Amino acid sequence: MVHVVFEYKDDLSNGKWNRQECYVSSLAECKKIYGLGIDCEYRIVSVEGEEANTTHFVKRNRLSPYERARNAVYATGNKWAIENFNATH
Repeated sequence: MVHVVFEYKDDLSNGKWNRQECYVSSLAECKKIYGLGIDCEYRIVSVEGEEANTTHFVKRNRLSPYERARNAVYATGNKWAIENFNATH
């Protein structure tokens, strides 16, 4: 698992850089989950930990849509969003 800290700036941030963190198996997965580079500017602040080995000898567990959504909600740190997610799932 890697701990990725990144900053992003999009239309909703009014030109300000917002900082975000995520714990995922690779930097590429973090970019995919958060849509980095699709509709926002981003910069990677730090990457700590060890990326998962992606060779064909290692079975890679894919996250379900539920787990990806849960990780994204928990990564925001917004307690009301977390409570709402837990109440509806």
